[in-house]
Formats: sequence, structure tokens, C-alpha cells
Amino acid sequence: MNILIYTISAAFILDIIFGDPQYRLHPVRVLGKFISGSEALFRRLSKNQKINGFVFCLFIAGSAWSAVYFSNRLFSLLPSPWAEIVNLTFNIYIIYSCLSVKDLADQAREISCLLAAGKLQSAREKCALIVGRDTKNLDEKEIIRAVIETVAENFSDGVMAPLLFAFLGGAPLAFAFKAASTMDSMIGYKNSRYRDFGFTAARLDDILNYIPARLSVIFVQAAGMFLKITGHKIFTSALRTALQDGAKNPSPNSGYPEAAFAGLLGVKLGGINYYEGCESIKPFIGIMKKPFSIQLIDQSLRILYVSSFFSFLVLSVIFLLCGYSIEF
Repeated sequence: MNILIYTISAAFILDIIFGDPQYRLHPVRVLGKFISGSEALFRRLSKNQKINGFVFCLFIAGSAWSAVYFSNRLFSLLPSPWAEIVNLTFNIYIIYSCLSVKDLADQAREISCLLAAGKLQSAREKCALIVGRDTKNLDEKEIIRAVIETVAENFSDGVMAPLLFAFLGGAPLAFAFKAASTMDSMIGYKNSRYRDFGFTAARLDDILNYIPARLSVIFVQAAGMFLKITGHKIFTSALRTALQDGAKNPSPNSGYPEAAFAGLLGVKLGGINYYEGCESIKPFIGIMKKPFSIQLIDQSLRILYVSSFFSFLVLSVIFLLCGYSIEF
């Protein structure tokens, strides 16, 4: 029995059904508090903030992996069958906490409903919860663009990558990846405070998402074919746009899933964003074949769900056929 695949399957199904409930002791929230609480200590290690940030990243990622791994070892000391039951439940819970399909979809759908009701200000405020850019002056078109870009990027680093690392190394590796991703979102900035200290966090996230970002294009294209968005022309839309525009984004990874979504939806992503009042111009991705509309958010969510299912299914089959598994 390949217990790893059953574990990931249960975690994936739980995320699709229940999403990501917000509570104080959520593993990723605990990670965030651990990161923010440890930062000051590591900044004082030396005068070189790049070195401090490097050691900090090793410590946080290593701590995340160790916490799950040694919890498994501890639970294995319980008498049978409790050891197996507790271990399985714990690993399902950790991997489930690392995935984010339904949670983002619910928030994006809420923004869509607010826009449909003409509540632009409420949509801006809700949008600010899922994007890093300034949203207070966004019009409807820019909110829709922001949501689509976030959904696309989230498929890569919130679904594809955690699934891949869960298959490769179980819950410990999936949680270590989530630690790296959380560090990037908290300290991986190029401002004066984090340019040096957050350098390793940003680069580590780039490295870990390099393969998942490119694999995501394949599954987005497959979703387009399943949803008949591409007319079943294999080498078109998502793949073509990703090959043409995926590398244009300053980020080495986010441009690929964004380009894939842009190709399927027939829109142009990128352009001018503002971060803390500072203008940031990103290259355009895709070709504008249709105007931005609220329906595009719903369509992007269908792509997200189908792409997520295909990625889970294909990875399960590949690892099952290879006979790959790990012991908890």
C-alpha cells in the first residue's frame, strides 16, 4: 500500500471541500509568527545582513522540516494501532494546511460578487487581502486583472509546488517548502529593510518554484482543452503564450502561469502596479482579445480547479507507477 498517495489524496480532497479555515494555531500562521519573532535575533548575528538572512532561511526551513519529521518519530512510539492512526492524521493535516485551492477561490469569488453588486470599494478592500499591490485606487478592470494574476500565480506556488514537494518528501518537505514560501512573502522584498536580509529568502523561493511554475503551464493547457477553451488545439493558447511571454516577468517563475492563464482567457496581463505608493511597471503578457469582465474571474477559477485536479491526478499516477513512497 502506498500510504503517501492516500495521505496526499485525503489532504487534497479536504482542501477542495473545506478550504483553509482561519484560526490562531493554523500551521502556516504559526510559521509566520515564528518567522517574525525570530527575525530580530538573526539580524544581530553579524554586520553582514546577507549572511544573517542566509542563516535565518536555513534555520526556518530546517525547523519546519524537523518539526514535522520528529513529530512523526514521536507519534510512532505510540502503541499500535494508535501510532499509525495519529501519524496518518497528522500528515494529512500538515499537507492539507499547505494547499490553497478553495480558500483563494472563495475570496476571488467574493470579489466577483462584490463587483457584480457595484460595491467597488468593498471589492478593493477584499482584493487587498490577496494581492500585494495597492488597491485603494483600482477600477473594476484593474481589480479583475489583479485577481486573475493572483489566481494564476497561486496555482503554481499554492497548489502545484506543495503537491510536488509532498510527493517527493511527504509532509516534512511540503511544510519546509511552505516555510520558504512564507519567508519570501514576509521578507523577500527589495526595499531598504529587506534588500540584503531577505535576499536568500527571495532566491530560495525562486529556486523551489522553478520547476512547478513551468509544469503548471502544461496542466493549465490541459484544463483549457478539457473546458474546451482552446478548441482542442494542443500547441496553442496557454503553451504558446507561456513560451512567448512567460520569461518577460521580472520574477523568474510567476510569468509562466500568468501567461498560461492569459492565453486561455484571451486577455493581456501585466502593466502598471503601485506598491506602497511606488509605481512598478511590468511587461505585458498575452494579447487582449476580449475586454476584462467579471465573468473572467469565474472562468479563471474553473481553470484553477481543473488544473489542480489534473496536477494531483498526474503526479499520483507517476509516483504510483514508479513505486515511489516514503516512510512516515
